[in-house]
Amino acid sequence: AVYEPLPCTALSAKNVLALKALFNIAHSMASLLDSSWDLILRTLEQLDRIIASSKTSVSSRASAELAVATSGGADATSNELSILSTALAGLFSSTAQLDATAIGHFLTALSTQCFASLAYEATSKEKAAVPGVVDATPRLFGLNKFVETTLHNLHRIGELWPLVTQFLLPVANHKTARIRVVGMESLSKVLVASMRHELSARRDDDDEVSVPAGVEGDAWDRLLLAPLEELQRRCAHRETQERILQATHQLLQACGAGLREGWLLILSILWRAATKPTLLPLLPLSIRSLQLVASDFLPSLPPVCVLAYVEVAAAYAAQTEHLNVSLTAVGLQWTISDSLVELGGADAPAAATP
Repeated sequence: AVYEPLPCTALSAKNVLALKALFNIAHSMASLLDSSWDLILRTLEQLDRIIASSKTSVSSRASAELAVATSGGADATSNELSILSTALAGLFSSTAQLDATAIGHFLTALSTQCFASLAYEATSKEKAAVPGVVDATPRLFGLNKFVETTLHNLHRIGELWPLVTQFLLPVANHKTARIRVVGMESLSKVLVASMRHELSARRDDDDEVSVPAGVEGDAWDRLLLAPLEELQRRCAHRETQERILQATHQLLQACGAGLREGWLLILSILWRAATKPTLLPLLPLSIRSLQLVASDFLPSLPPVCVLAYVEVAAAYAAQTEHLNVSLTAVGLQWTISDSLVELGGADAPAAATP
């Protein structure tokens, strides 16, 4: 079947009762719904559109079309929509209580729904016919709720991370520019939040830290950063590459002090930005991260990463596309030397290529 968003129609009294019953089913039978989540979420997407329209409508006629057919009039309408809106938000926050199988079905249904809506957003003739709408940010219920659900389940992000990246990476690399932007912003938001949560949990010695099978010790940050580095290697779109570098800078600002095995992936991202011809125009963006490492994290870099950082800085100094970037990178070599002297770096670590 071809996906097409359901129209925003009036909510009758029967509609309201049916939606309340649907919420009761979703809460009480969540672990048993499996693939039925797809049908439930499609219905909730229509509810979300109606609620959004009721908040943005400026026409009395449009407001009347959205009115709930109850004897309470306008006050009852506003009250019913408020209750349904609260119930909708509560459903996604309650996913934190689902077991591993149920949350898997829930996220899979959301991703399936979102891919269908992405196809519609990318090919809709109606959007192309309206001036100024082509570049507008698409309203993607499935994507937004997927991110929201993931953020409610950060306590088990290690288990969910393969499913999360399997969905978000194709969105960030979508053929449509406006969808790539939304997808990359979603990936960045989830990645930063996940790393902050994992750092906080380890700082508090939390016994419930979520680490998937096969990941030991400090390798959790490498697990989270690997999809970002992979996306940079495979993606050819300027919008995505730019936001990868922005996400890298945000990660360093928010979580740089807690990075361990993820440093080599960060350095690999920065090294590629200075050596891949198509990324050279973005050097003024990536040099910020290179400077941040030198000013804030160089003393805490693992020994294997020190020479890797020297090589990355040398790549920025050697490029000829941006003179100011080159001069800045040359200056970083003095910073590196001073840091090594302070650390008593007579024992040089073995060379490592990013």
